[in-house]
Amino acid sequence: MQRAYLFFIFWATHLSSFGQVEESFSDGDFKNNPPWAGETTFFSVNAALQLQSNGPNVASTLYLSTANKRCRDTEWNFYAKLDLSITASNWACVYLVSDRSDFKNNPKGYYVKFDGAKKSIDLYKQDSTKHTKI
Repeated sequence: MQRAYLFFIFWATHLSSFGQVEESFSDGDFKNNPPWAGETTFFSVNAALQLQSNGPNVASTLYLSTANKRCRDTEWNFYAKLDLSITASNWACVYLVSDRSDFKNNPKGYYVKFDGAKKSIDLYKQDSTKHTKI
């Protein structure tokens, strides 16, 4: 069975999200059970037991990913608080499923984009470098 990955991708700081894969962060830890990989030094679990980015003050790309074997007949629920100004160059997206653990290598998968320029939340399919709004 091919592994799929769930990504949190952030184009700015101060984004809080709950992850899929039945991860509630109630243990205050996102590095174990399940293990998350990526830009781990820029994330923490806050007092409200929410995953929070603590990225640099300059615009940057931050992400976390974890393995996910439940891709079929799956429902994704997550909480996102964008405590920032969303613009055309300052936005966030959450990959629901991908064929790679590192999104920077043009994966195949699906993601939700929080687009401030269009004032929308949209679902996209990505096939390498091709991004199609669904």
